[in-house]
Amino acid sequence: MRELAEAWLTGRPIDGIAGIAYRDHHGVVMTTPRTMESMDDLPSADYSLIPTEHYFDLKEKRQLDYVTSTGCRYRCRFCADPFVFKRKWTGLSANRVIDHISTLVEDSNATDVNFQDETFFTDRRRTLEIAQGFIEHNLGITWAATMRADQGCRLTHDDWDLLKQSGLRKVLIGVEAGSERMLKRLGKDITLEQINEVAQRCLEAGIAGTFPFIYGLPGERAEDLDASLNLAQRLKSMHCRNTTPFFCYKPYPGSPLTDEIVADDHTLPTTLEGWAEFDFIQTTSPWVDQDTDQRVRRFAFYNQLGWSRPRPLAAPIQALARWRCRRSFFAFPLEKALIEAVMPSDPLV
Repeated sequence: MRELAEAWLTGRPIDGIAGIAYRDHHGVVMTTPRTMESMDDLPSADYSLIPTEHYFDLKEKRQLDYVTSTGCRYRCRFCADPFVFKRKWTGLSANRVIDHISTLVEDSNATDVNFQDETFFTDRRRTLEIAQGFIEHNLGITWAATMRADQGCRLTHDDWDLLKQSGLRKVLIGVEAGSERMLKRLGKDITLEQINEVAQRCLEAGIAGTFPFIYGLPGERAEDLDASLNLAQRLKSMHCRNTTPFFCYKPYPGSPLTDEIVADDHTLPTTLEGWAEFDFIQTTSPWVDQDTDQRVRRFAFYNQLGWSRPRPLAAPIQALARWRCRRSFFAFPLEKALIEAVMPSDPLV
């Protein structure tokens, strides 16, 4: 951005700036890719420019969001990261993370840090050094981060104890699918055994897990979806603080799976206006019919309700929700409509 601004100010051509794309009278021009820089060579984000108190009010918690690394070394075929980062990763040193977090916590009186890295646990040694630093600095905070199932399985029981002692409260572990066939199709390079093992490790350490799933994938069979629902039910039932959100598949440009479906005549938007209307969150997909979409949405609601934190007054409706999930019976969802009308902000987590 600095090089681009300097070029415009001085009238120099921009074709020598790496890592940009632009349109001229010849058409679209893409310059040479930009190499990934070490994050330790970059300045820290200036949090004094952010109205943190306003964010705390909106979040209803004194939580800071923080990024300690760039990139991802893995090859998930539905994800844009392999295309964007070329399977490279760089992270801030543990000491720099500890020093900056310590300063931010002291300045803002934050009580929680949410690490928004693509894969925070990529470097095991660095992660444990950060956890140890939080303990030695007596920060008194809780924190959450992203983890792969195989990364969690490589941690020892002592590692998990250290992470819990440092304040780790939740990890987000991308599951995506409940069948080995779909895990292989997605290039996840994890197994169902690893997913179940890391969930058990979380349970033993007293750390909650968020386990996201993707449905409506090209090539997904009915038995694959059933396997995902069954796995989500098992993971959620392990602990009331676990969550198992479901997201409908959307093709990310540049990902191998998107290239594959485009080769099979799937059409992506071709105009700026078309991409502006492209919604990565809401469910519409040519690979999932309306009945299946409705089934997954209802399952996700009842799965969360049935095994959420026990409430005496809600016990009968929670028992009904568990019954629905076990029997895959989601017709006449009157209690769902009632709860969403009374409490639309999803108070069940």
